[in-house]
Amino acid sequence: MTRVFFIVFLLCFAGSGSHAQTPDADLENAVRIYNSLRDYVRALKPGTVKDSSIYRLIAFIDQARPLLNQVLGSGTAEQQKTARYFRAMCQYELGFVYGMKGENYKAYDVLKGIEQDFLFFSDSTRFPLRYVYNTKNYVVKFTNCAPTIAEYYTGMGEVCNNISRNDEALKFLKLANAFPYTTNWYRYIVYSKLCTIKRADKKRDQEYLQFNLDALRVCSRLDTSYQRTIRENRYKTAVGFADTINVLLQENPAWPGRADTYYAAACSLDTAGERSKAAAFFSRAVSAGLSSKYSLQQVIDYARRSKISSLENDARVALESKRSNEPDEILRNLSTVLEKVVASANDPADHFGSIRGKSTSSRLYSGKIYKSKIGLPGANEVFVNEFLDNNQANYYYWQSYLDEEPRANLQGRLKARYKAVCDEIRSIYPAASLSYTFNDENRFKLQLNPAVSIEVTLYYREGYKDVILLTVTAKYPK
Repeated sequence: MTRVFFIVFLLCFAGSGSHAQTPDADLENAVRIYNSLRDYVRALKPGTVKDSSIYRLIAFIDQARPLLNQVLGSGTAEQQKTARYFRAMCQYELGFVYGMKGENYKAYDVLKGIEQDFLFFSDSTRFPLRYVYNTKNYVVKFTNCAPTIAEYYTGMGEVCNNISRNDEALKFLKLANAFPYTTNWYRYIVYSKLCTIKRADKKRDQEYLQFNLDALRVCSRLDTSYQRTIRENRYKTAVGFADTINVLLQENPAWPGRADTYYAAACSLDTAGERSKAAAFFSRAVSAGLSSKYSLQQVIDYARRSKISSLENDARVALESKRSNEPDEILRNLSTVLEKVVASANDPADHFGSIRGKSTSSRLYSGKIYKSKIGLPGANEVFVNEFLDNNQANYYYWQSYLDEEPRANLQGRLKARYKAVCDEIRSIYPAASLSYTFNDENRFKLQLNPAVSIEVTLYYREGYKDVILLTVTAKYPK
């Protein structure tokens, strides 16, 4: 009965594209079948996929494939590219459902077959794709395809790991991690699988430590629905990653950066709402010799809010022991901040969401701003502006007031400080192009790449103090 049913099913679909006479018509009919296939897949739920579900998907694909092959054989270059895209998407849906069903080997065979297609469409210059559907012109943009590409790389990494193809798994997981449109949830999967592979290979090295720290960081930022998924499926939690970090650092007391690692883990645990665990890690960071004045001040603030007097006292003692003439931590930590800014500038899907906090106000700026989740040590204010629109690009401004002094009319100590800041930034980024504006002395600008620039501005306005303002400008194409 089952075989008869599916023969009838195929016959019912035959004719949808059998009389197509032009590449446009073949492509339109193929897209129509793909849309039906996609709607069917979206209605499936994990645990409900049966053999009949797979048979039906294959029936859809068997109808679409000859139509798409016709376009690939006789269509224009534009039509061929679009046909290749939909052919790959059809196969991807089948591989995706095999994965849902837990048939990892079959999922691998299907998804491996479209690897070159996904690598091809990972290049944004392949887009837009154009086709006609129901007499209307349609466009597939890179942003339409990018989430599926991120899902493909992540899924292939997971499938390869499940069938012990760990070398391939590493390749795809790294592709997923490098892809700008990979979401935090996918990154959680990526880092979790990287940790799994390290454990399987019995490599408890510093890279394994970093993978756990990265997993903790992205896990702490997941919303409640994903956190619930983690608990329900007994996936590794933020606390689990933190425990592994602690064990690794205890096993390897000679590893560098112990204090900073404890501190970073503590910040992520705090974000995740694991307050008692965060307090323990903050304490370990101080005991391990946390040296950043900014970080120590953050520990003090945390301990005060949490009413942990012993931690507050320990951090305060450590802070007071620092020499007053230590180099400015704003500049020493600028590279770390810029890594996050550049990453956000290169990820239009993120829109600075990962570093933008709650709406707030500034003492020296009247526009709408958001408190930044990252900060430069010693900065008076750090915030991210709401993005601005124009016809060419969207811009974000990440700003920090580095210094304030009584009115000096651009003379004396503040001006010398300004010049020192400019020289230091230039030494940190020697390859960047630079320019001066405002009479060649009031604004220093360094262009890191086409998307990101650094500006240091010295200015005075009546009624305000003299200010050195550090501005990081990031833009992305609309």
